[in-house]
Amino acid sequence: MLCSRQGSQNGTCCKTPAPIESSDDNEDVWGSDEESIAVYADLKRAHGKQGYLDGLVNQQEASLQKGFDSGFPIGADLGRDVGRILARLHGTPAFKEAVEALNVSKVLDKKYFDDQLDLAHSNHPIISSYDR
Repeated sequence: MLCSRQGSQNGTCCKTPAPIESSDDNEDVWGSDEESIAVYADLKRAHGKQGYLDGLVNQQEASLQKGFDSGFPIGADLGRDVGRILARLHGTPAFKEAVEALNVSKVLDKKYFDDQLDLAHSNHPIISSYDR
């Protein structure tokens, strides 16, 4: 049935839609859905944690590489010197003593290095004692 010229039919405007009644109060489109909010929060937390861990690992790897790059030449020089001494003493009675004294854990003991892991003295004391 059409509205009259005044725009009303049975006392109501025909242009205003009647409210749609829902049988379920939870069907509100604009309402909050606590379950989806919790899932979103969990995803956000997981991605944030993973991003933090990725950044931390990346920084540690970069720092480790920098330390390796600066320490490798020192270690290589010490290893070369130890090898040279042991080669010179091979077959002599002093060889067995030198092998024990020039053990890597003794040569690289932290007491021989400064805070920057550089040799504290220009010559390594153990290596110098065999380098006479």
